Amino acid sequence: MNKTTNILSLCASLYSFTIFIFGLVLTCSNSTVSAETYLSADLVRGNKDEVVQIPVFFETNETVVGADIIIIFDEEEVQLGEILAGNSISNHDIYDDQSTPGELKLTILSMTNEPLSDGNLSLLSFLLLKDYSEPTDAVTVDLTESLLISQSATPFNVSPISPVTDISLNFPLEPNGDTFAIDREIQFSAETDGTLTSYRWNMGDQESFIESNSSLAYTYEKPGVYLVTVEASNQYGQFLKSFEITVQDHLWDYDSDDLGYGWKSFEWFGTFFSQSNSNWIYHEDLGWLFRYGETIDTTWIWSEIWGWGWTNYNVFPYLIHSSGDWLFYLKGSSNPIRYYDYGLKSWLDDSGVKNFQTNVTVGSNGGGQTVGINKYYHGDNVAIVAKPANGYVFSGWEGDYNSGLNPLLIIKPEKDVSIQAKFVAINDLFKFGPSVLNLNHLSPEVAEKAVSKVLLKGNSEYLYSGDALEFELFSEGMNTNDATLSDGASNPTLTDFSGVFGENSAQIKHTHLSLSYEKKKFEFLLEGIRKLGYYKFTKSDIVDSIECSIMEVNATLEHSEKRWLSQDIAGNVWLIQSEVNGQLTQKHPTILLPFNIADSWKSWPDGFAVPADFCLGIKHSFSFRSLDSQISENCWAFILHRSKMNGQNEIYSPSHGLVKISK
Repeated sequence: MNKTTNILSLCASLYSFTIFIFGLVLTCSNSTVSAETYLSADLVRGNKDEVVQIPVFFETNETVVGADIIIIFDEEEVQLGEILAGNSISNHDIYDDQSTPGELKLTILSMTNEPLSDGNLSLLSFLLLKDYSEPTDAVTVDLTESLLISQSATPFNVSPISPVTDISLNFPLEPNGDTFAIDREIQFSAETDGTLTSYRWNMGDQESFIESNSSLAYTYEKPGVYLVTVEASNQYGQFLKSFEITVQDHLWDYDSDDLGYGWKSFEWFGTFFSQSNSNWIYHEDLGWLFRYGETIDTTWIWSEIWGWGWTNYNVFPYLIHSSGDWLFYLKGSSNPIRYYDYGLKSWLDDSGVKNFQTNVTVGSNGGGQTVGINKYYHGDNVAIVAKPANGYVFSGWEGDYNSGLNPLLIIKPEKDVSIQAKFVAINDLFKFGPSVLNLNHLSPEVAEKAVSKVLLKGNSEYLYSGDALEFELFSEGMNTNDATLSDGASNPTLTDFSGVFGENSAQIKHTHLSLSYEKKKFEFLLEGIRKLGYYKFTKSDIVDSIECSIMEVNATLEHSEKRWLSQDIAGNVWLIQSEVNGQLTQKHPTILLPFNIADSWKSWPDGFAVPADFCLGIKHSFSFRSLDSQISENCWAFILHRSKMNGQNEIYSPSHGLVKISK
């Protein structure tokens, strides 16, 4: 036995003394696992006759104060030399016993119960008696015979050090698992099934070396895709693994200011309510929005007001509409929300989804009725038609609008409309003349002539008389394949209100509507709620000897319609017959789209009674942004009235056909 400085021997008789001083000595192979300790000698490598230093690695999560280690080696391959204390030993003594060939017993003791730290228990020098071109375990620790001394009675296992076989990165990446924001600290941690492992991280623009299983905090300076390479190594070798991560800007869900109860805010965007696992947000001014995109540097936002728009924190309150046109939201505006559409070159607001009411009454004397739309939307023109009874003429409007025009066209009213229709018996015209009528829009001479015509002929192009001939489009005996739809009048010059149909009448070719069997979408506005509708032509049919194309119009469950359309030789498109929700709603054919579209056009001639089914133009030559986000020029809007259905507004585009129905 030898004892030198830091090189000590311990005889077997000292074991009882050691146990008495330090407490419990555990053989670890049969203990219940609740703590882990790793013990292993480094691999041997080198050339013959070379002296190498082999460290004995030690790592534990238990308080170990002493050890009795058995080192096994082949004396024909290596020759033991100097024995030194390792860096895991502080106030300990080392004793060695070399009495058994090919075996070294190291006993490590501390008289003050000083714990051992992770690292090297000892550094052993060996003379190589052969070449070791590849690392090998020529020197090993016999774990079955080695003993460890613990301060507590906690059982633990001693395990050999394993080679690194895998690496994983665990850091708080949200929401897709491989994305994080640039202003957040990213925590890299590696897990392997080996211990005493060192790691080298290469993150594109930074490298770092870590001595043991640990983590590294790093914040990227700019967005992008980065390749992170991790090298883990121990005495048994090294293992490389690469990870691709995406660095993005601030995240909506994680980087906004949390105001509590689901409310969040960004200084640039304002306050909004957000629920987890949902892309719907409620903005304090803009209302409900659907957000697509997790970062504030690129976000698509859908609004019922303008549809899809792209924005980010540098652009907002500007948005790029899905059509490519820019929108500008007047920040802070609400009820109504105002925005500028650079494609339409006009200021708009969300009042279009709010409806107004028309309160139309008839004077106490009766004498007729009115027809028109009961509800309308911001930006719509409103038309009201007075229909005098037999023996009466229309004498004018009173209330919010004082006029003798019939139909009365009100341009973009901004509030509810309350108005009353007045009718005068024809007998009173004999007594009082034009003074009983509201004919301020006519000169005195024209007004006198109009009254005279009514008294002599029963009708005038300036007065609507209940004695005028009923506007019956179909006359008995007129229905042939080349039938003429008669206006019922004796005046043969009223060709605008009659139609001659040839063999190709079902082939609709109009600037604002053409035959197409493809499904086309349009906007359906009902009670202030926007919905998506579809229309298409399905087949041909013959109604009253006229060949028609059937146009099916569907706007969810609220409105399902079939229209039998036909085009006369003059180019006018006629609505021959229609059904709404399976019910026949029309008595008489009417012109739906005149060949020559003009503002305030109507489908019946002046001086004749208003038909049960009619079409009345309310706006022409205006721009409209359809549901496909494209702007259509030269659009045409009108009111379509059927005998069994109140009127509805419709808009037709020369490039898309039907683009909007509002009820």
